[in-house]
Amino acid sequence: MYQFTNIKQLQADLKAGKISCEQLVNDSFSAIEKRKSLNVFLEVFKDSALQQAKNVDAKLKIGK
Repeated sequence: MYQFTNIKQLQADLKAGKISCEQLVNDSFSAIEKRKSLNVFLEVFKDSALQQAKNVDAKLKIGK
């Protein structure tokens, strides 16, 4: 699981391609699944979150 100390580091790693938005989303869903017994979330929108992450990754790839 990717860890960062501040948002500037995360932003730099995203721009450098060290991590992708899709991987961040997958990491988040893995953490949610591990703690599923806590019943913290009423709903989880995995498909739409992954699609949005892929869209952002595509934009980052072309420099937007």
